Amino acid sequence: MKTRAISPKTWHICPGQSYYGSAGDEKNGKYIEYIPGNLPIIFSSAHGGYLKPEAVKTRRYGSSATDIYTQEMTRQIMEYIYNETGGYPHVIINLLHRKKLDGNRDIGEAAQGDPLAKEMKRSVGFSWNLTKKYVHLKLKVNKIKEKLQDKTLVKL
Repeated sequence: MKTRAISPKTWHICPGQSYYGSAGDEKNGKYIEYIPGNLPIIFSSAHGGYLKPEAVKTRRYGSSATDIYTQEMTRQIMEYIYNETGGYPHVIINLLHRKKLDGNRDIGEAAQGDPLAKEMKRSVGFSWNLTKKYVHLKLKVNKIKEKLQDKTLVKL
């Protein structure tokens, strides 16, 4: 599977292909994985990461327990959905251990002042917002298709 960094300038994305937040570069590693989909389904694995890079400070407070096997289950469910439907759900995976970044807390508790962790949290937010916009648009298109189901459209 090919991988790329995702940023606001990267709009040509392929469903089922992994992209990484702007903080996940060659120097710092790949910490936030976004797999865009083409179905109105979103999976988020915020606490299943294993990476504990020294470049990211350890969080001092809040929960630091990892949810075991969540990223593996997320990938298996994504694969199952693809095999059954031919479409991909949207997937956001925090590859960092929860001691380094809590992907679904506010930025103060999630990153606790670490600049690199803050950048990664913003990557999660960017992926989440992009996904929500896509899913919202997809649902609107589906509603329009339902309303037009028994209609004939003539383009002139």
